[in-house]
Amino acid sequence: MKKEVAIIGLGKMGKNMALRLKERRWKVLGLDKGYNFSKIKDISRPRLLILSVPAQAVDEIIRESSKFLEKGDIIADFGNSFYKDSVRRAGGLSRKGIRFADVGISGGPGGARHGACLMVGGRRKDYRYLRPLFLAVAREPGALEFFEGAGAGHFVKMVHNGIEYGMM
Repeated sequence: MKKEVAIIGLGKMGKNMALRLKERRWKVLGLDKGYNFSKIKDISRPRLLILSVPAQAVDEIIRESSKFLEKGDIIADFGNSFYKDSVRRAGGLSRKGIRFADVGISGGPGGARHGACLMVGGRRKDYRYLRPLFLAVAREPGALEFFEGAGAGHFVKMVHNGIEYGMM
């Protein structure tokens, strides 16, 4: 896997993830407010996009960014999307030949900067391909887990949040 990625959304999580990846010698294209999606074309193929945006913005971001994607490119949603939305998005992108992974991320901005816990959903084949990226973001190899099927990563993150909030 080439160590090149576009991160869409440079808020607290996206910015810190970008800094972590840059420290690990990844080439990072950061896109934020007013997203100039045409820059996505500058990334070598297969293009890899990380979304770090609010859940309500994901559909629009996918719609606009996918205009610059081709068959075999990959979108990894690191946001707090509802798992059923991730299932729907994976299906729609699959019909266009675009791969999709849903990634629950735990640890907040500090985790994004210094190593997070990742719960990855999607196809095993895509997970294997993306594993170097996930290992670069994860705190340690044990802080990374794969769950088979679209939406599974965001489902596990939802359960995690329910337990965490119940303990507060």
